[in-house]
Amino acid sequence: MTSPRLWTTPIRGRVALAALAWVALYGLGAAGLVVLGMVAMRLAGADRPDPAILALVVVWGS
Repeated sequence: MTSPRLWTTPIRGRVALAALAWVALYGLGAAGLVVLGMVAMRLAGADRPDPAILALVVVWGS
């Protein structure tokens, strides 16, 4: 007995391109927010953050 091929079709074409674009957009947005946050901290007079704290904030935000 063979199963129907409902779930075996790979994603391709416009759907794959749109999904890739959304992933890239979210990735660039996250990196931009980190950079803007660091610039805002610098303008507020804060020193460079501790790398461990920065890593935890980035991991928590993602």
